[in-house]
Amino acid sequence: QQRKEVLANAHATAVVQNTIMTTTIMAVICIAFTIMLFLSFNKLRKGIIITPLVYYLYAAFTILGVILSMINSGVNFVSLILP
Repeated sequence: QQRKEVLANAHATAVVQNTIMTTTIMAVICIAFTIMLFLSFNKLRKGIIITPLVYYLYAAFTILGVILSMINSGVNFVSLILP
């Protein structure tokens, strides 16, 4: 019985650590993309053409968000909408 409780606690701790790590990674990436897109928007407003790399990176960020949502919450329809 005690061993089962220790394993359950270890599993719960691993789930919480995974969620915190994933959330931290996504928050840092989101802040970086927010800054990058804001700078790109300023360039577009001034008429300066931005490189297509910005669009590719944004698409990769969106796909990464979908993948991480599916990993954390299981493969369901809501995990595709949230990112």
